[in-house]
Amino acid sequence: MARDKEKQIWVFNPDYIVSPGEILKDDLEAIGMTRVDLSEKTSLAKKTINEILKGKATLTPSTAILLSRIVGRSEMFWLNLEAIYQTALIKEKRIRRKLRASCPKSVHFVL
Repeated sequence: MARDKEKQIWVFNPDYIVSPGEILKDDLEAIGMTRVDLSEKTSLAKKTINEILKGKATLTPSTAILLSRIVGRSEMFWLNLEAIYQTALIKEKRIRRKLRASCPKSVHFVL
């Protein structure tokens, strides 16, 4: 009975990491825009666009503003997504480090 009175909090902890670039890729596809089109409309280098789409380049506030104007999602959406992504990467690195430290040297596996 006491359990019924307790407040339950549900936390979503996905077992995968989604970069802002993956979301951007989906958005571009939905609006029929290519990477080249996005590069031209934002004045960002094609290489930068590709690195964002691959999750290798960090979204800056100025890039978030440009994306919000073109894709239609708010700049805060992009900045929050980037923050969540970077935080998840840091947590993943820490977990990997702990696993490597706790495993015997004779055990070899890929993380």
